[in-house]
Amino acid sequence: MSLPSLPADALISVLCRCPAADHPALWRTCRSVRAALDSDAYKSERALGWAEVETRLIPGSELYDRDHPDGPSDVSDAEDGEDLEEKRRRRREEDLREYYCALGSRDPDNYEVVDCKHEVKVDGVVAGEVSTVLVPRESGDGMFHEATDAHSDELHEVGWTLCDAYGQLKVKSIRDADFRRLWHPHLPSANEGGFLYVRSVRVDAAYRSGDCSEVVAGAIQGALMDLEDKWTLATAICDYNVYLTREEARLNRQLIDAEDNGETNGAGRSEEEERLRRRQKVCNLLDARTYLRVGFKQIPEVVGTERDAPVWLFALPNFWEEDMLTEAEAADIPLKMPPELPPEPQGVDQELRTLVANAGYSVRHSMDELKASEHTSAEYIRQLRIDYREKEEQLAGMSNLLEGARPEHIPLDAWESLPAKLPEYRNELDSLQTLRDEEVQRQRDSEPWLRRKQEEINEKKNATMVEARALVNERGASVRKSFALHSASRERIAEFFDSLLDLVPPRERELAIAELDCNGCSPLHCAVTGSPELFNKEEYIAFARRLLNSGADPDVRDINGRTALGRYRTSMSSRLDFCRVYDPCPEEGPLAWRAYHNQMEDILRPTRGETEADRDAMPSAYDDDADSWNMEVDDDDFEDEDGDVIDGNDEMDGANGL
Repeated sequence: MSLPSLPADALISVLCRCPAADHPALWRTCRSVRAALDSDAYKSERALGWAEVETRLIPGSELYDRDHPDGPSDVSDAEDGEDLEEKRRRRREEDLREYYCALGSRDPDNYEVVDCKHEVKVDGVVAGEVSTVLVPRESGDGMFHEATDAHSDELHEVGWTLCDAYGQLKVKSIRDADFRRLWHPHLPSANEGGFLYVRSVRVDAAYRSGDCSEVVAGAIQGALMDLEDKWTLATAICDYNVYLTREEARLNRQLIDAEDNGETNGAGRSEEEERLRRRQKVCNLLDARTYLRVGFKQIPEVVGTERDAPVWLFALPNFWEEDMLTEAEAADIPLKMPPELPPEPQGVDQELRTLVANAGYSVRHSMDELKASEHTSAEYIRQLRIDYREKEEQLAGMSNLLEGARPEHIPLDAWESLPAKLPEYRNELDSLQTLRDEEVQRQRDSEPWLRRKQEEINEKKNATMVEARALVNERGASVRKSFALHSASRERIAEFFDSLLDLVPPRERELAIAELDCNGCSPLHCAVTGSPELFNKEEYIAFARRLLNSGADPDVRDINGRTALGRYRTSMSSRLDFCRVYDPCPEEGPLAWRAYHNQMEDILRPTRGETEADRDAMPSAYDDDADSWNMEVDDDDFEDEDGDVIDGNDEMDGANGL
């Protein structure tokens, strides 16, 4: 029987077993064979194990031409007899040198981060694309977070979670896997070299029919092999969009647009939406299994950081020494999933939660604004006093010096110029005194404004609690089911917390103050989560004590196995990392936070001992051997008898009045 005479399904089954190299010749044979080769049914069956998948890294020059199909857009008409085509060619070469490279497109102002595009071909035909981002880490200049932040919020979140400012590993599971590299001495450390993030994978829907992952897995593996000598750590977050059907993707886009435009159904999700949400969870898990097939491993520390968070994964170069797993083998690998959590508040409970959360945010913002203003003014006056005292001491030292003979180490011309500097120093002293007096007066003038702001804050607090009591007493809202205590704790509003706790039946208060909310946190976890400032750090201490005095249990663990101590350490580590990157001054370094850190450690100490997750969360800046911020100290710097660091050149500078 000839091929054209076969039924369509039988013809497809036969053609699926033919090598891709034979497809062009087969396609030219007859109409029925062409129709079979072009059909989605053929692609779906071919993807089950016969498809030949290959990827190609698209070079920067090709990306430029794809981004600029008409050539450089800002080239004006030729002038002075210059050929327009030559001008366009020269401009193209300039753009290529500045914004593109052999690996893809780059931003010259963003630390050489490269966006790579990998063309996916199935049986020789383009069928998708993989996007990756490559971040270099060779410089060791502590700019890793700045580089990821400048690229995108998505890359910044990944980089911030997994690495410190120098691109060094923070996550234990990856550190442990990298330690096993010692059995592979030919491979580089995951702390060095390129940091690769798989940003998106898109493959023709016909090759994903029935949730088949063969082609997608081949595309991911090929993309990483395209850059195999450029990276030492690859990361990815599973994406449900990879496996949504065209119809599901269309519905998802409609729901996102409706949500962005504020057109969501206040009565809750429709049956269609619920079906899509369930499908998204299935696709997320399927995408995670696809990465496991390729050789990736799960990052368990990220599980439960937010409700319904997708699986995070990583890979090291030594993971490629084994063959790709089958779908069945990947399905047998256990994945850590977040535990079942209480449902999101609904109806009047959701109203109560939203009321407390929004009012708490507003009140906290206003309170921090007042404290920041007072703190800034006080610090300014303190610094003026220090400057005044230093200048006064320099003036006295210079006057005493001039009363005697010229010291041998001071040149004659410098000695003769000293008397002229005395009036300058006196003028500077007068200026410093004037600035201090003006700031003190400004403080006095702002007192009415400060009182008004405080009155507004108190009014907001009172009005919110009146509305909250009405929701509970008149409409039946539940403080426990709404997790309003958690919202009040997150913003550290003591009045909200105390009033809401009074609305909980006495026999339930111990449970209410210890139970996990729909995000897996207790009120104490919420209270120590955040980014304290030097002007409000005492509030964190006071509120943590308030909760513990009210019956909060320091041994309660969140869904990541951390007690409140571990959650505090995680937040503090991020706070110090932020200071190191964006405000690298000693005043904001670990030493400035040492007393606060010690108090929080003592207050939050679990009675049954720290968990492993608590220990893993300890900020590296407070390790036993790290009492500084890696600040360089000159060899000729030393400490005086009071422990203050003094520059070895200070004596000469003082003598010269400089």
